[in-house]
Amino acid sequence: MPSILRPALKKMAADSPDTRRRNLLVEFEGPADVPTIVGSSFFDAEAEAKALHEALKGFAKNKVVMDILTSHNNGQRRSIVAAYHRLYNKELASTIKHELNIMGHYEQALLALLLEPAEYDARELHHALSGPFTDHDTVIEILCSRNNKELLTISANYYTLYHKELESIIRHDTKGEFEHLLLALLSAHREENQAPDLELADKDADELYQAETTHWAGAESSFTRILSSRSYRQLLITFRQFEKLANEDIEEAIKKNMHGELRALMLSIVKFVKNRHEFFAECLYKSMKGLGTNDHKLIRIIVGRCEKDLGNIKAEFQKLYNKTLESFIEGDTSGNYKHILLALVGVPHHQLKH
Repeated sequence: MPSILRPALKKMAADSPDTRRRNLLVEFEGPADVPTIVGSSFFDAEAEAKALHEALKGFAKNKVVMDILTSHNNGQRRSIVAAYHRLYNKELASTIKHELNIMGHYEQALLALLLEPAEYDARELHHALSGPFTDHDTVIEILCSRNNKELLTISANYYTLYHKELESIIRHDTKGEFEHLLLALLSAHREENQAPDLELADKDADELYQAETTHWAGAESSFTRILSSRSYRQLLITFRQFEKLANEDIEEAIKKNMHGELRALMLSIVKFVKNRHEFFAECLYKSMKGLGTNDHKLIRIIVGRCEKDLGNIKAEFQKLYNKTLESFIEGDTSGNYKHILLALVGVPHHQLKH
């Protein structure tokens, strides 16, 4: 092969669809998830159930219960719950609540650890949708950050718990394109295993760009379809192509042209797709900043992410706010409630002062 042709052939190979696709896959993988709770390597459900039973009759009951529950992952805790019922014919959750005489946010955090994730999310959604005013922030956070399997399991748990379809409750409590996008997410039709498709990204980006240049006529339905159905990798490429066409970031376009809850929902999806660790770090910050604490949000995110990627979220939190997540929790909470949150974010048990 003539040496003069090698650079040109090398460039052609680098620009080939297969090469670009491989590069995109590497680029969008991101860092490995770092949990803060990984469970016990040497696990005996009956032994832990017996230890809890004995502890609940003693004086250091809070410390022992907290240590056991925050040293095991959700699957192990569910096995402990089952073993406790089998051994003593009692529900562990109600026994802990009675024996510790707990209430408030400490109770909420402790009992959340005993629920399966989908049941916990279903209960949180019910709480958000049941009051005189719908907590749209909670509904948005949960529906835009769960995968297809999780969403379907949440819906099933909601029906089991409340004998109502979650879809019908959302229809009743929301309206317009906000309702349509929530229901599209809840339907769990996202193409999760979709390989990056550059041609489709160009097509979707152009559709969104054309909608913007025509004063967003039809943009809401275009966004709903694309944001709720494309894989996260595919959306990342689409956002990049949109920026090239529109000469502005997709978030800025949404902020300029969308309003109210729909804008909040679309921005949440975009932020989660771009960097889910930063998304949750921002949610945690908002739960604690200013006067008062949104304890439901704080507990939900820490309990929900501690076995997934809370280590990454902590790193993003410090990068964004120049303070550790632990220091925020220290300043915003107190007592056993503070201790259980700190244990879940990875503070060693021997460093917690009970």
